[in-house]
Amino acid sequence: MSEAFDEDAIYRWSATEKWEYRTVFYNLDGELDASPRPDFYAAAKASVGRLASGKTVAEEEGMAALFLFRH
Repeated sequence: MSEAFDEDAIYRWSATEKWEYRTVFYNLDGELDASPRPDFYAAAKASVGRLASGKTVAEEEGMAALFLFRH
């Protein structure tokens, strides 16, 4: 089993590391520059449309569609 690991490699668990992200939804004044509400609605509408037309099944998109409409 120990042959599978490279002893010189550095193994990390990135879930515990702090990541630097570029600010996306806030402008330079620190105010919210975008609202996710229209995006949630559009995604939910498209998902429910696919469900209603039979292009997908509830097992694939049903829970996501329900979540998006409720929130």
